[in-house]
Order: sequence, then C-alpha cells, then structure tokens
Amino acid sequence: MSPVGRVKHWTPEEQGTLGELLAASARSSESALHLCVYGKLWDADVISRCVVEGSLKFIYLLQSREHFKQRYQEYANDLFQIGLFKDHKRVESLLAVLPDPDAAQWQPFRDLLLTPSTLDSTNKRYGRVKRRELGSR
Repeated sequence: MSPVGRVKHWTPEEQGTLGELLAASARSSESALHLCVYGKLWDADVISRCVVEGSLKFIYLLQSREHFKQRYQEYANDLFQIGLFKDHKRVESLLAVLPDPDAAQWQPFRDLLLTPSTLDSTNKRYGRVKRRELGSR
C-alpha cells in the first residue's frame, strides 16, 4: 500500500479514500484466508466477493489517469449521496410497516432520514437513470 501513499498528484483526501479502500480489501482477504484454514469455505466465499468488488473499484478508479478526478468524484461523493438516498428510502419503507415508528428504539433509523429539501435535491440531481448508471460503473 505504500506506493499509493507516495503518489504526488493526489490530494490527501484522494489518498485517504484509496488507502481505506485498499485496507478494507486487504483485511477482508485476510479474513477469507482465515476462514478457509478453518474449513469455512462458504463463509470465505461470501467475504471474497467484497474483496473482488473492492479490488475492481480500485482498478476502475486508477484505470485512466485523465479520468481519475471524475471517477473519484463519482465514487467518493456522488455514490455516497446516492447511498444516503437509498438508506432514506429503506428506512422510510421500514418505518411505514412498524406499529409504532415513533418509538425510541427506532431513533437510530429515523436519524438516517434526509430532510425533505435534501431528499428533493438529491432526487433531482441523481434521477433514477443517473443513479443506475453510476452504480453500474
């Protein structure tokens, strides 16, 4: 991972995000190997998917130097905002079926809800087609 830290043309934020992505993949790889040693191949298979996805994200980000900034923006910012939007929708669906959605035990979920203005601006900025397009890259 040290070569990633030595690249001069990346901002500290970019280096941090790439480092976290690499570290997460490395930790998951190690976990999968430990599971294999103890014969838990099914569990290792599930974790190995995370390793592959993290590796592909890293490769996609670094595939082209001229497209790095745009891809980084999409990964670190756009997909993050889309993730918040998706979390809001999931929590909204959950709260709709609960008998007492205002109970204190559901507060951590309600904390994930976006304000109406944030929800509206996110939905306008990242329409269904744009969300799908970004997610599929």
